[in-house]
Amino acid sequence: MSSEIVDTSARTVNLPAPTDASNPVLKPSGRLDGAQPGGAAPGVTPGVDVPDAEPGDPVSARYAVVEEIGRGGMGRVLEARDEALLREVAMKVMRSRKRVDADRFTVEAQITGQLDHPNVLPVYDYGVDDEGNPYFTMKLVRGHTSLAELIDELREGGPRVRQWTFRKRVMLIQEVCRALHYAHVRGVLHRDVKPDNIVIGAYGEVYLVDWGVATLSTQAQIRPVEIHDEQRRSLAESEARMIVGTPVYMSPEQIKGDAIDARSDVYSLVAVLYELLTLHHYLAPIPEGVDELRARVTKGKRTAAERYTCPVGGRVPRNLSVICLRGLSVDPTKRFADAKDLEDTLQRWLEGKNEVLCPGTCMQRGMNESRNLIDQYPVAVPAALITAGVLGSAWVLYASYVALTVT
Repeated sequence: MSSEIVDTSARTVNLPAPTDASNPVLKPSGRLDGAQPGGAAPGVTPGVDVPDAEPGDPVSARYAVVEEIGRGGMGRVLEARDEALLREVAMKVMRSRKRVDADRFTVEAQITGQLDHPNVLPVYDYGVDDEGNPYFTMKLVRGHTSLAELIDELREGGPRVRQWTFRKRVMLIQEVCRALHYAHVRGVLHRDVKPDNIVIGAYGEVYLVDWGVATLSTQAQIRPVEIHDEQRRSLAESEARMIVGTPVYMSPEQIKGDAIDARSDVYSLVAVLYELLTLHHYLAPIPEGVDELRARVTKGKRTAAERYTCPVGGRVPRNLSVICLRGLSVDPTKRFADAKDLEDTLQRWLEGKNEVLCPGTCMQRGMNESRNLIDQYPVAVPAALITAGVLGSAWVLYASYVALTVT
């Protein structure tokens, strides 16, 4: 394969596709070794970084920096004060001076600005600051937690661990399904669905963020998202030479550099679901080399999620395990048709309707239903069964006593 892999944790980096002679090592963050975040790979001329703004510095006549809240290879995210509307906003400022990065930055703003959905952060404004650097502003989510941080907290048995039952985790993923499905019907593929790009607000609101490597498909069903012709040409030229995304969450077709569609994003989301349920990555232990990782992803051997036991809820419910295995199929035709299909399937699990997932005899379906109820309500269902058994036994004894008394 002649394409380059661009790991999205360092988007200014272009790395050649790994070969037997050169196999970059994956760091725990998912970044490909040999590149520094915000810098360039050996042999690649780095872009010129924008000087960091200090708190209180005016970014433009309208905005003043409050503090930095994040950064990536291509841009910085600031909390800024909108002096015109007297509110705080999140501002993403371009750091690289490379033309291809500038076009990608503009595309991100154009795409995100047209995705009007409750689970996508709205874009407020786009412009150029006093130093000539492009920026766009978005809704600021206060008190937020990334899903990656939540998973780490659950692994460590943090204070919120008992709140996050299997049902609550499933409902969170359903929120992301809605954002993805909306984007897909508008002709947008995210291409970097991972725990770091799912944000949970202080009031439980869920957002799919960072559309920086999103691309347009030809499968839009309603009001296709548009980008300017200049950026469209630049995007087409750069994407012919590279694969973008986070390798450990890529679908088999994405990591091979093949054509992708909405099912690739859904694969990545199911990988996130698996990790949220089991607190383990579906490829664990994750291979260190890119070539080995690609081989593992495309081989298709998966560990059933039900083999894991979590601090809350115990063993992962079997039917959720079946959902994960289906969603992680190597063959796209065997996965969920789209994000709506995944959302609906998860809803059937929430409602205890699992005959579609576990076909078989009536007895088998009944056993599956009973097992699923116990998985979802590990205390209430056994208690109810014990109570019913005690009451039933008492009734039999009482009936026998009455019969003996009468005779």
